[in-house]
Amino acid sequence: PLNGVDQTTPAGTAVTGTNTGDPITSSVTDSVAGDLICDVVSHTQLGGTFVAGAGQTEIAKVTNYGGTNRAGGISTKPGAAGSQTMSWTPSSSDNWCQVAVAVKQAAASIVSRVPLLDLLGVS
Repeated sequence: PLNGVDQTTPAGTAVTGTNTGDPITSSVTDSVAGDLICDVVSHTQLGGTFVAGAGQTEIAKVTNYGGTNRAGGISTKPGAAGSQTMSWTPSSSDNWCQVAVAVKQAAASIVSRVPLLDLLGVS
């Protein structure tokens, strides 16, 4: 689970991509500092390596799952202003699909604390 997510607008606009070749890339354009950018990718891969892009943290990755030549991965990276690219580099150029989205951080809240003695009218 993710903590500190905006409950009114939890995610930005999802970006999807499909193609053949490498690298695998999608760019999130509505991220700001404090957001968390997440992506999920699936790739028809004939063995070899499958690596998330610079600055991304691999959350999960599988290669050759189900006895077939497929790979998949999930990664995250900190949000920042401007276009943020999520990428993966497979060792072979085959079909892929990807979705990436910015998970929006909740706005900071200010909690006002009133001393107990003030509430009780004690001076």
